[in-house]
Amino acid sequence: MLNILQDLEAARMDAESTGHKVKAMSEAVNDALVMIDGQGKVLFWNRAAEMLFGYTATEAMGKDFHELAVPPEEIEKARAGVRKFGQTGQGILFGSAIETTAINRMGETFSVEVNLSPFQLGNDWFAVGTVRDITERKRADALKVGKEVAEEAAARAEEAAVQAEQARQEAERAQEELKVKLQEIERFNRLSLGRESRIIELKKQVNEIALKADGKPIYREQDITGDSDDIIQTQSLANGLDQAEIPPQAIAEMLNVDKFQRLLEDFCDSVGIASAIIDLQGTVIASARWQRACTDFHRVNEKTCVRCIESDTELALNLNEGKNFSVYRCKNGLTDAASPIIVEGKHVANTFVGQFFTSLPDMDYFRRQAEECGLDVEQYLAAIRDVPVVAENKLEPVLGFLVGVAQTVAAMSMERNRAKQAESSIAQQIEMIKRERTSAMSLAEDADNARTELERYKDNLELLIQERTDALKLAGQEQVAIFESLTLGIAFVKDRIILRGNAKLGELFGRSLDEMIGQTTRIWYSSDEEYSGIGASTYEDLKTKPIHQREQLLPRKDGSLFWCLFRVRALDAQDIAQGIVCTLEDITERKEAEKELKERMEELERFSRLTINREEKMIQLKEEINSLLEKTGREKKYKIVE
Repeated sequence: MLNILQDLEAARMDAESTGHKVKAMSEAVNDALVMIDGQGKVLFWNRAAEMLFGYTATEAMGKDFHELAVPPEEIEKARAGVRKFGQTGQGILFGSAIETTAINRMGETFSVEVNLSPFQLGNDWFAVGTVRDITERKRADALKVGKEVAEEAAARAEEAAVQAEQARQEAERAQEELKVKLQEIERFNRLSLGRESRIIELKKQVNEIALKADGKPIYREQDITGDSDDIIQTQSLANGLDQAEIPPQAIAEMLNVDKFQRLLEDFCDSVGIASAIIDLQGTVIASARWQRACTDFHRVNEKTCVRCIESDTELALNLNEGKNFSVYRCKNGLTDAASPIIVEGKHVANTFVGQFFTSLPDMDYFRRQAEECGLDVEQYLAAIRDVPVVAENKLEPVLGFLVGVAQTVAAMSMERNRAKQAESSIAQQIEMIKRERTSAMSLAEDADNARTELERYKDNLELLIQERTDALKLAGQEQVAIFESLTLGIAFVKDRIILRGNAKLGELFGRSLDEMIGQTTRIWYSSDEEYSGIGASTYEDLKTKPIHQREQLLPRKDGSLFWCLFRVRALDAQDIAQGIVCTLEDITERKEAEKELKERMEELERFSRLTINREEKMIQLKEEINSLLEKTGREKKYKIVE
């Protein structure tokens, strides 16, 4: 008996020592460690929990955990879950890490990650778990999404820069062609004037001969001077160009649907939401990433489809009323947002993003909706769980980017179409003038009219050229403004010489832009070996890929280094010698965040190993105590849960 008592005392001391060790470990970890009973009362509260929620362990012990840490609007839902847990030991928070929102003593809400594990002592259920503040991680995730959006914007900016360069070259070619045509008109004018003078001279000589012969002139003075009431009218070159309406179906042609569809798919994949461009007749021009909840359920079920149509109509009406941005919770429980696409002051289409939640969904609501509409409940709820949660303040930048790209591409397309119309009209005018003047060359009186018309035509043409030049200049200024306002460094490089760049490019390297223009890209690298090796691999990569991308440490002027995301694309994929467009983004903060995240994950792994060892030791102690109790003829105290 004495041996048994000694064993029991040793077990008690061992358990007490283990308890001290567990407490010491709980105080050493950065995560809040909390234990509650089946009614939600706090039974354990470590130092990290005090720091996180603002309540001391003395204040928290025995209190309802949900009153201390759960936002008011979520308390009833949380308590319902605890009641179920107290009866069954089951709950939605068990088994995996759950992200949710907590509140501290000051009333401040913040994002947390909760890991809970249940265990049973006798007939009572308890839960122990960790609560981690993930505010910084959420911020890092937001930065990651922002980075992905910025990368997509950079790719679009590169493409816009390439298109702008091509448009500029096209405009220069058009101006050269107009110059040649003007020279042709001048030559024609001089020929006409020379012919007219020669005919007048001949008529005068004929009249002199006739006067000497019989005293009666053959030609009247009016015939000789070319005065005539007949005027050949020419069509105004600019007629109708500036007043041209944008037909409803033109938006699809202006956007180049195939290319824009790929752009939309890439963008939606990067931000994780659905989007579509829809014209004013309701035709979907391009769409991407539509959610299964809509395509497989809402749009095919008779009841929910009626709600979809009502929601689409109400959202479109908001835009037709002149609103720049509209957010709407559809009648099936999802959220949509839209902005109008305006080209030259005209509302031509709408950009939609949607099929997401702005907060965690109420699954009980969707379960009731599935049962009410006759949907497969489990498959429908699985589709609802796939719907992303997007912060409402992220919607306007996303829509702004899509609308900006659509409007820029459409406006550039309109300018190109007008340039082609102007060129075609010029060619028609020249051909018409040639035919009319050729048929009129035999009559001297037409020469004066031809000269007058040519002068008028020249004036109209010069005016049109000036207007188009001004428009191109304005478009160029807009492109420069966009170019300079980007948060990425952009450079146009040819033969590895920096020809153009924006202010951000110089800022990244701690240099003025003037220092960099005309220099080789050697100033971007730390050594000659990097310059020659990486440069060669870049150009080799562009032979098989549309875009070359890499992350690299680059030197500033003062010798300090920064991490850079480097993206390169050729101006002409078929002829890389025409030049390349480079974008450079400082990703030093992201790299540091990734390093810190790695360190935190390693720390978590170490703590996880400690926790597992502690649990194994506790189970061993419980088994030993149960064994000792059996030997003394008493009932086992602990139920071991495998």
